[in-house]
Amino acid sequence: MEQLKSWLRGRHQIAVAVYSTPAAEAVLANNGLTIVDFLRPMSLVNKLNVPMRVGELSYRVQEVNLRLYAGDSMFQPKSEVIDQSLGQLLSLQAQRHTNLQPMPNLIQQVQSDSPETINPWFYAYQSEFLRLLRFTEHETLDHPVAGIFCIPADKAQALQIAQKLLTPESQLPLQASQSMLPLQDPMFAKHFVLVQDVAAGMDEARAKSNLTALSNTYGAANCSILRLYGSSTGGAAVAAVPAAVFQACRHPNMPGGGAGEPEHYPKEPPGGIGHSITADDMAAAGQLLKDFCERTLLPKLEERIARLNLIISNARKGFKNKLTRFWKGAATETVQYQDVSYPYHSIEAQMRCVADLAYLLGQYDFAVQMYRLAAQDYLAAPNSRWYAGAEEMIGICSILLGDPNADPIKYFNRAFEHYSKVRGWQARMLATRVMLITAAYQAATGRYDVYAA
Repeated sequence: MEQLKSWLRGRHQIAVAVYSTPAAEAVLANNGLTIVDFLRPMSLVNKLNVPMRVGELSYRVQEVNLRLYAGDSMFQPKSEVIDQSLGQLLSLQAQRHTNLQPMPNLIQQVQSDSPETINPWFYAYQSEFLRLLRFTEHETLDHPVAGIFCIPADKAQALQIAQKLLTPESQLPLQASQSMLPLQDPMFAKHFVLVQDVAAGMDEARAKSNLTALSNTYGAANCSILRLYGSSTGGAAVAAVPAAVFQACRHPNMPGGGAGEPEHYPKEPPGGIGHSITADDMAAAGQLLKDFCERTLLPKLEERIARLNLIISNARKGFKNKLTRFWKGAATETVQYQDVSYPYHSIEAQMRCVADLAYLLGQYDFAVQMYRLAAQDYLAAPNSRWYAGAEEMIGICSILLGDPNADPIKYFNRAFEHYSKVRGWQARMLATRVMLITAAYQAATGRYDVYAA
């Protein structure tokens, strides 16, 4: 069961969008890396001690696991692209694991062997399937809650460049549908980074001047300089970081990009990926992300949760709201189910958002309360997609909480039933996702052999 809990916790981490200028990206492109590639190996930020309040609970955050994406890659690819990618993965796995030897005791082997032995291809398929279904409108678990905005340290008018990064030329689908909190919103955490290639001779005085200009506008706590000493092309560095460190954090890219990855990675240089990146450079990346979490991300998340909680509480106070909910609760199954998306500023979306934020911070008790509250409204609407998503998360939280009286299968069945009522390709994939989680739970509780048979 602990393995299942670890897998569920790892499926979603705090999503952070990285926006950068071409000149800032060029600092690391000589190493075959994007800025996201460079930061990802350090995305597990520990040795923190940040006070936090979620609902009525006060505690200290010791560790944060970030999920870093290029801002323009945070969208779900088209259905035909996902189908093609999954088909290619299956073909590759079939070639890798095909065994033409006879199996005389097939039934016995299926019942006795571990799932990994029986279906060695399945876990790679499951992982990619779930990854490609990120960035949906009805759940904010993969929506960015913060942005890191990277600017070259030696450029004039850094403040104007930063302001331009806050208004991207093209909108993501989540932004166009108003499902995602806008970058300009005060509740969207922002951290501005001046990327200084010291090895290439970037001027220190200009970097400090730019830092002062940004700090005066956005606050000193939300601005940093990232100094890199081995990023230039002046030969291989001593004790360079192995390329595998960066490659392990990459996922397959697809035509048109999306699912958190660019359409193309930078060209690999003759010296290999990251050939002149040193351990000191990686330590600088780690310190940057630690400063970002301590000074920008966690304080803003605490403020955002408190504000959302207050908005939701005020919106639901009074006899009128209680009476309305009483009549809504009497709705029958003959009501026509709708499939609409709530904008980020609606009370329905805010309930889902605060539940997701609590979940990402590991506060599953508070998250369950908010998911249940939201589920009642979605069912009364009735909005099957949003209701199914809330029930799916209640089931996951009940596993993570280890409540012996809870029945996760009950919630997963509700989610599957209501996803099945929604038309379209994505709803079918979401219903399949619920069944993948259900199967993982059944295997973890020792019922695998029954279901396999």
